[in-house]
Amino acid sequence: MILTFATTVLAATIALKPEASVRGTEVTLGEIAVVSGVSNEEAARLAAVRLGGAPAPGWTRRFDRGQIEAAIKLELPGVTHQVTGADACRTSPTTRVIEATQIQTLAEEALRQRFTGLDCEIRANAQTKPLVVPEPDQASAFELKVSLDERAPSSGAWSVGVQVWLDGELYRTAFATFEISTYERHSVLVKPVRRGDVITVEVAKGAVVARSTMVAQDDGALGDRVKVVSNDKKKSFVAAVTGRGSVRVQL
Repeated sequence: MILTFATTVLAATIALKPEASVRGTEVTLGEIAVVSGVSNEEAARLAAVRLGGAPAPGWTRRFDRGQIEAAIKLELPGVTHQVTGADACRTSPTTRVIEATQIQTLAEEALRQRFTGLDCEIRANAQTKPLVVPEPDQASAFELKVSLDERAPSSGAWSVGVQVWLDGELYRTAFATFEISTYERHSVLVKPVRRGDVITVEVAKGAVVARSTMVAQDDGALGDRVKVVSNDKKKSFVAAVTGRGSVRVQL
C-alpha cells in the first residue's frame, strides 16, 4: 500500500490598508498592511520590508500593489504571498513640532558656552521659525544637535545650526542668527599729567625749541594748562598739556 502525503505551503496574506500614518523617514510594509497566515517570525520579516522614503510633512505618498510586489521580490525572493485589500495605500507622516523657542534656546546656550569668561551681549538677529519634522520610528531615535562655527569668539554676526537627527540620520538643520558684542576692560589715562610728576617741558620761541624736566604742580588732561616748576624751584611756567608726561610753553 502506497501512501501519498500532500505538502501544504503556507502563503502570507498581505492586506493593504487604504490609508496609513507612518513614522520615520522610510516606509515599511508593516506600517501600511496587515500580514497574516504565517508564523510570527515570517510575519515580522515581511513587515520589515522597506518600500521607500516617507513623505515630508504636509505631503502624502501612494504605494500600490505593484510596488509592494517588487519590494518583496527584492528583499525576500521566494516568499509565497498574496496581496489583498485596497489597490493602493496613501500614506501621510506622523509629525512633531520643534518650537522656535527651543531652537533659539539651544543655539544661545551653545554660544554662551563658546563665550564663557568673556563680557559679551548676545542678541537674536531675527525671529526663528518653528520646524515640523516626522516622528521617528522610536522616541529614542530623535535627537537635536547644535552645529557651531569653530572660529574664535569675537564680535559680529553668528549663525548657529540646530540639526534634527531621526533614526540615526541627519534630517534637517534649522538656523538661529545672533549679533554679539564683546567688551574688554582697558586702562585709560584720564589725566596725562599728575601733580608731583616729573614731566618733560618744551619751551618754544619761534623756531627754537628747548626741552627740560620740571615738576607738575597740578593735574591736567590733554589741552589743559598747568603750572610747572623747576627742580630747584627757581623757575615756573604755565604750560599746555600735550601728552602723557609732557607740556609745552610758547614764549
